Amino acid sequence: MKRVLAFAVLGAGAIYAAEVFRAFPGTAGLGDDYAYFMPVLLAGKYWIAENGVFALPWFSPAFCGGLPFVGNPQSIYLSLPQALSLIAGPVASFALTTVVFAGAGAIGTYALMRRRFESSVPAAALSAVVFLCNGFLLHRMAVGHATYHAFGLVPLLCYALLTPLDGRLSRAAAPVALAGLMLAYFVFAGALNIVVPVGLVCVAVWLLHALLRQPVLSFWPLGATAGLLAGAIAAVKLAPAAAFVWHFPRVQEIALFDDPLQLAHTLFLGFFLPDLLPKRAWVVGSFELDYGVGLVPLLAALATWLRYRRDGAAPSLVTIAKLAALALLLAIPVFLNFGGPEHAAFLKSLPYIGDNIILVRWFFIYVLPLTLGAGLALDYVVTESARRSALAVGGILVTALPLLLAQRSYVYLRPYDAAGIVAAERALAATGVPPEIERIGGAASGPNDALTSGGSSFPCYEPVFGYGLETFPGGMTPGPLALGGASERHLRNPACYVYGGCAPGTTFGDDERAAESDFASYRPFPFEMPRWQRWANLLSLGGVVATTAGLLLGLLSMRRASRLTAVRRDPSLAG
Repeated sequence: MKRVLAFAVLGAGAIYAAEVFRAFPGTAGLGDDYAYFMPVLLAGKYWIAENGVFALPWFSPAFCGGLPFVGNPQSIYLSLPQALSLIAGPVASFALTTVVFAGAGAIGTYALMRRRFESSVPAAALSAVVFLCNGFLLHRMAVGHATYHAFGLVPLLCYALLTPLDGRLSRAAAPVALAGLMLAYFVFAGALNIVVPVGLVCVAVWLLHALLRQPVLSFWPLGATAGLLAGAIAAVKLAPAAAFVWHFPRVQEIALFDDPLQLAHTLFLGFFLPDLLPKRAWVVGSFELDYGVGLVPLLAALATWLRYRRDGAAPSLVTIAKLAALALLLAIPVFLNFGGPEHAAFLKSLPYIGDNIILVRWFFIYVLPLTLGAGLALDYVVTESARRSALAVGGILVTALPLLLAQRSYVYLRPYDAAGIVAAERALAATGVPPEIERIGGAASGPNDALTSGGSSFPCYEPVFGYGLETFPGGMTPGPLALGGASERHLRNPACYVYGGCAPGTTFGDDERAAESDFASYRPFPFEMPRWQRWANLLSLGGVVATTAGLLLGLLSMRRASRLTAVRRDPSLAG
């Protein structure tokens, strides 16, 4: 039966990979938000072609007349898609990223179940496949919300933070370094807006673990230290991103559910029967509400409840307290998504929360607990090994086969055609030289595709300014860059958006034509970097050094532990 289980897991992986590549059919028919990320990927390659991989692109001339690049909250320059774009095409880069991070999530879930929850192999395999096939990661990547690929790191993050130290501080180095690195990756991958709910996922998993095992108290100091380390590593991006966003707060109101039955019905479908979601669910497309863990967690929860009612003992006060804490934590997404205009206004006044227009993405907090719960329920309800394996195989098939059988469309709004981006990449590979920005203006294809032919896209697509460019500084006119005067047809000095000394949206002046020319050619130009940015750069360097030291200490600790184990088995090795 073990062999059948292994084949079922491998088959689920193959089905998932096939579904991913069906979601990326080629240059045409891509999710509409790739109209933002495909040009961003190309702009990163243009910078690398001119300056190499070790120079940070603080700014890019490719969009809106010139913008912050590394300091844009949604920048993906320091992430896997950008790295893969150096060896693969843009479409393949995002498809491969999806497979890699979904696979990492499945492996992390299996390790979390086996090593932290001490589950059986069938239970761990079932949970791994449920996480692999979750709709949140797959659909976000399919429609072009490319920053959310980092979600695949959450199970590995929980695994690291649940490391028991057993009084040995030397064991903390590796998990802190790994967890800090993963949290920093969320920032570098442009997923800063889900870092807080990711932290809540980790706390939920800790509470779930504490209900079943001895609480791992080291979770809290490990998590706090990893968070500080992540902040240090990512300071080089966090500092300018905070300054950039501060100038342009979101003006739109937060949309909330006002009908509890509609919210409950939508969540039920989104998690357990996503194929039944209407194309337009609530005020958003169904992809926003597809978390797709399938029927297995639901059936497992029902089986657990029936078994508990039959054989379970009355819970202790400590257990009740843990359950209450878990319930309160899991109520947070509901609190953020249900209410009337007054509640929406209150949420809008909160830091971090108020920078959003919709908050339904916080519901992904439920994905990993439901995933783990499916496997844990299998171990609780079924005690016979052979039957447990058979049910795990059945659960894997019930989870994976709908991906193969469903005729699901991944393009919900306006499909994006990346043909212009792909052609520009081929031209760059042939010449090694990016087209210099010679005009302000749009392109016939995507809203940000003008960089393919020497334009800085305008009107442009940049969410920092609002989806309709509500807060974008005015005074820009499409047309060829002017040689002098006519400030509305010069590139803007992007340092003004972040570092002060000039109003956001200020163009290069007559005495800065050489700097504007360098900027237009994707080369660095002189600007006044404030002291706080220099300190942030040093802090990031220190964070990288500390992370490297932590990983090396972890390796040395593992070697020492391995040697001690060998000596206990064979004392002659001590000499």
